[in-house]
Amino acid sequence: MRIMIDTNVLISAVLFPNSQISLLIKKVTETHVLILCSYIIDELYEVFHRKFKDRIHLLDKFLYKLAYELIYTPTKIKAVEYPEI
Repeated sequence: MRIMIDTNVLISAVLFPNSQISLLIKKVTETHVLILCSYIIDELYEVFHRKFKDRIHLLDKFLYKLAYELIYTPTKIKAVEYPEI
């Protein structure tokens, strides 16, 4: 199964490496495929630059060790190409 995890969950895992969330992410990567989109990666760095500037090295280390599939998120989406939800 392919699983995408929210930015806030990833932030918790980076800041609290021994937490239940970290264990959950480890389990996901062992038994499933973790999906991260480029938007989430960008958002992670934005939040860390704004709130945890002194801990960016932890984010770098976390992402380096994390097994995931990266999906590109377009920066501009043409709304006319998609039906209304």
